[in-house]
Amino acid sequence: TGVQTCALPIFEVLAAVARRTGNAVIVTDRGGSIEWVNEGFYRLTGYSLAEVVGRRPGAFLQGEDTSRETIAEMAASVTAGRPFDVVVLNYTKSHGQYWVRIEADPTLDATGAVNGYIAIETDVSEQRIAMGREEATQRVGDGLLTCASIEDAARVVATALTSTLDVRAAQVWLVEPGNPTLRYLLGRCADGAGEDWLAAGR
Repeated sequence: TGVQTCALPIFEVLAAVARRTGNAVIVTDRGGSIEWVNEGFYRLTGYSLAEVVGRRPGAFLQGEDTSRETIAEMAASVTAGRPFDVVVLNYTKSHGQYWVRIEADPTLDATGAVNGYIAIETDVSEQRIAMGREEATQRVGDGLLTCASIEDAARVVATALTSTLDVRAAQVWLVEPGNPTLRYLLGRCADGAGEDWLAAGR
């Protein structure tokens, strides 16, 4: 990443580039408000250009599960006029979650001062989910080696699900050979929002 400069009007350049990329492209002013987005942005988020001009991306793309640390990192970079490269959990117009890699670089005016940002956003949801599954599988495998009981094993599985795969709540039930009745072992919540779900599911 680095500072971008161009002799042609930036929107003319971006319009040409946007026709050839499947990624989302966002142009903001110095304060972080959107000036332009391409069709890739609409396909990824569900928001059209008319709906987002003048708005800050974080105001409608970020949600309750978006990392506060990553939000702070992006804000600090914009304040300082630095490029940034992060992976963050965002939300579509229909409130669906997706993971996106944002590569953002400042743009300069004729005097060399930062006057905005160009950000390229790549949907990395499938890769992120695959990584989470691998990590959860590894945690479960390592944890089960030290389990002394079925209850301990259930605790390992539930904890791995809620801490690694962004699952808010998990329940573990036991099926015993020759016994047609399920036996509830335990439940785990990643946050308080899953408590009602656990209570209703028992």
